[in-house]
Amino acid sequence: EIYRLQGHILDEKSEKLISYYGQYQGAPKSIYSELSTTNIKFGEVEFKDGTKLPMTYGNYSKIMATNLDQDERKKAFDAHYQTFENYKNTYGAIYRSSLQRDFAVAQTRNYNSTLE
Repeated sequence: EIYRLQGHILDEKSEKLISYYGQYQGAPKSIYSELSTTNIKFGEVEFKDGTKLPMTYGNYSKIMATNLDQDERKKAFDAHYQTFENYKNTYGAIYRSSLQRDFAVAQTRNYNSTLE
């Protein structure tokens, strides 16, 4: 493995410079996690029995696994995924920053592409 990667290891000064940016490598994932789990507000669904539930990940998964009523499952699906639709530009920006990060790493380390 070391032999295969030796063409992508830079001189000491360059490696040190790159190391300063290491903490930012995980920024897209961190932002995605914060938005998707902490800051996001899911819509609420009222079921036929009068129960109202926010369509959080846990509630959504439970309904999809246990509720056999197709209409209620559709309401749960629509409410859950509408939340993400409301943030589509933010998710797009997170994805774009992830791609830009991968491109920068590939260019810096002399890879032919971001997939290498």
